[in-house]
Amino acid sequence: MEKVEKIIGTLLNRYREKYPHNPEGVLRFHMEKMVKNGLSYIESLIRLSYKNGMEIEEVEEFRKRGLSFDNAVKEAAVQMRDLEENVREIFLSKPRTSIDVERMKLEKMMNKFLKVTKSFLIVTTPTIPNYRIVRVIGPVSGLTIRSRGFGGQIEASLEALFGGELTSLTYEFEKARLEALMRLIENAKKMGANAVVGVDFETSDIRAGMAIAFSVYGTAVIVERVKAD
Repeated sequence: MEKVEKIIGTLLNRYREKYPHNPEGVLRFHMEKMVKNGLSYIESLIRLSYKNGMEIEEVEEFRKRGLSFDNAVKEAAVQMRDLEENVREIFLSKPRTSIDVERMKLEKMMNKFLKVTKSFLIVTTPTIPNYRIVRVIGPVSGLTIRSRGFGGQIEASLEALFGGELTSLTYEFEKARLEALMRLIENAKKMGANAVVGVDFETSDIRAGMAIAFSVYGTAVIVERVKAD
């Protein structure tokens, strides 16, 4: 599956250059057209790769043995036939296995965050109902910088083939947000605070979008509960 995802991911990058208006849709259209003409999914993928300037290792091996391009493609497709279902799955369904793993990671981080905030107050408002600020310590922040690896970019690209939300990126950004919040709390505790008020978020691109900085900031304070009359 990894080999197939890498090929399709690279192919999608080529399609983004040639068809920026709808690269995923055009790729899917070209694939479906070739399959309707009687080619297997794996052979269609191989031929589309070469049409877009990408060489496939298995094909090149057969060409070195003296086979013509067409025969080399056919032989390579037979050799790679175990990948046929992987390609078919990508173009006929929406794989969710890796996304399920990311969802579980996010849920684990969220549970940890909720556990921590039971004893440490963190709010976006300048005050906390039923509490009074007895000491303002000062500004505090939390930061994380995230980049999507090649595998993550491919996963998002494959999702884009089917339209809708790019779930893999949503989960990644949610994890980054929680990570920044946890670092904010950790830094505030080191300052002696038991709460942070006026919390806000910022995001910024780094190196032309190769990475994104997620920062959260607020005011570290010490609060105490107001006793009911």
